[in-house]
Amino acid sequence: MTQHPHSNGWLSEFMTENFENSSASHRDADIALRARE
Repeated sequence: MTQHPHSNGWLSEFMTENFENSSASHRDADIALRARE
């Protein structure tokens, strides 16, 4: 299995972006829940 030099950077960048997106959506959902109470 050959490793491409950019694949690791791309993967970590993708994971970071996903993590930030999911954190933001969790926060939005939290705010929506509190507003609904």
